[in-house]
Amino acid sequence: MKLFRSVSFLMVFVAFPAIVEAESPQTLDVNDVSFLWPAPAKADDVERLIAGDERLADGAPLWPTQAFEQVTALAQQTEMVDSGGRKQQLLFDAPFRDDFLDRHTWKVAGIRVDPSAPGTHRDLVGELGSSPQIRLVLQPVTVRGGQVRVHDVAAHLVFSFEVGAARPAVPDRVAFQAIVDDLRKLKADLQAAGVATSGTPLGVHPGFHAAGFDLTARLRQLLVRHTRTQHVNTMAFMGIRSPEPWFFFAVAKVGDRFVAISPKSIAPLKSQMLGVGGVPVVPAPKNTQFGDRGVATAQLFGNVAARLDAAAIPSGSGSSADVKLREIADVIANPQRSHVLNTDCVSCHTESTRRRALNLGAARDELRYAPPAGLSGVDERRLPQSDWNVRNFGWFPRGATIAETVTLRTANEAAESAEFINREYTAPPATAGAFSGTVADSAGANAPDTAHSISNALTLVMKAKSAEDARKLKSLIERLQAMPPADNPIRTALDRLGIVHDARFVFLGEDQFAVITTYDDDFESYVDAFVREIGPVFDQLLVHMADAPPLPVRDHPEEFLEYVRKRDLTCIPPFYSAYPKLRAKDVLTLQREAAR
Repeated sequence: MKLFRSVSFLMVFVAFPAIVEAESPQTLDVNDVSFLWPAPAKADDVERLIAGDERLADGAPLWPTQAFEQVTALAQQTEMVDSGGRKQQLLFDAPFRDDFLDRHTWKVAGIRVDPSAPGTHRDLVGELGSSPQIRLVLQPVTVRGGQVRVHDVAAHLVFSFEVGAARPAVPDRVAFQAIVDDLRKLKADLQAAGVATSGTPLGVHPGFHAAGFDLTARLRQLLVRHTRTQHVNTMAFMGIRSPEPWFFFAVAKVGDRFVAISPKSIAPLKSQMLGVGGVPVVPAPKNTQFGDRGVATAQLFGNVAARLDAAAIPSGSGSSADVKLREIADVIANPQRSHVLNTDCVSCHTESTRRRALNLGAARDELRYAPPAGLSGVDERRLPQSDWNVRNFGWFPRGATIAETVTLRTANEAAESAEFINREYTAPPATAGAFSGTVADSAGANAPDTAHSISNALTLVMKAKSAEDARKLKSLIERLQAMPPADNPIRTALDRLGIVHDARFVFLGEDQFAVITTYDDDFESYVDAFVREIGPVFDQLLVHMADAPPLPVRDHPEEFLEYVRKRDLTCIPPFYSAYPKLRAKDVLTLQREAAR
């Protein structure tokens, strides 16, 4: 289900020679925006995977603590009444409950990059905005007595890159452009290693089988570079009460907590259930792909094979009146018609199984999605082969084997995402030195591109309460700055953060004091990092300031954020950067490499 709102790792790569003409890194295909891992077979395979407890650059875990604890608590509290009146509850399997409550058990089975949730269609973007996302599919994997077990449970962790909290959503194009540049660089490096991604249908990513190329390490690095705790605003969860039913629910961040939400398709309920007997889908969804009408795969369960040419929607609903039951699966798999806001979870996870089980033919052209020219489809070997494989991108346990699974809908979404990126994010790919420490091999490769600079400027100007406060403030700053670098709390904190290019303190006249810095990534993340790392230092400064926010700042982060926002003097654009695609950490890595 697609949602929208929502060990630090560094490796040095040697620059590769010029890209051969056969495959341009400028043009992304489905395997450049979606990455499905091969299912682990041995304990060593499991340990090499990216785990939910790994650390990002800011020291926070990949799956944030609060988000993990609250979604797993909700999972164990979810219960519904089936069509027979029996209460069903989603409980973690008793022998594995403690494993499920350990983030290290949860492994990244897939990564999907989406440039515009909930969809790329122009009308949809105009109405609901555009939220670029990185979505992780995590599944619990346990090892007992050397035996690897992948569980029929999954969580979708959504990192959104938006400007503020405005609705319709406004995309953070600078942040997402940096992600796109890294994807293009990764494509180029894979090609140089002999791995072609263009023209390859979506399945297990071919880069995982390339000799001498560690794709897991590169994707780990991508997450470290771009994802932060504050980007997580939504999650989805699928679990099972063995042997059935399956439960689906979604959560969103409200204030400082993640709470279960009630999607329009199943309102007022907050979860959906798929079972084998009775009425399989509870509740019956109220989808709206055609205005106030819609279709759902719930209509394709039971004794339906003999009436597939019957109308799926009662007459009187305009252009949708003649949609047939046999065409439902293709409507659900069409991302230009069906998205998270008008389609239920069960439909999104079962369109491919229903298509296979009922041997459905293709819907009419106006109802089904066709990938744009030059973009690939799905690896048919990875389509779900079991009626009860509800995975849309991940691993499905099937007896003694594990089936790596991709649904048609997932492949269509990947094609749509690649097409949108190729059209809307057309800036040149990052230079050879742009991906976390790669050494550039040509002069002038980092020509300034001020329209898409990773770095941003802060010019925070504050006013002292009085002449005496200004005097004390100046004395405090001079004392801090006179300390040896290893003892200066400001300098050591900036070194730990690794996102600040330069910083200085300036007194403007008698009563104004400025903090001027150049930093990486977004404003809110930067201020949050300052609160976390040197909040006590700011407390010492702010006691001398007029209209200071409540102190200590660590207890009042939102008030401090607004205080800084109001006093940050923006520069006259454009903001010049001599190396617009390099973060502070990249520059330091290049410096170390050059000194070798």
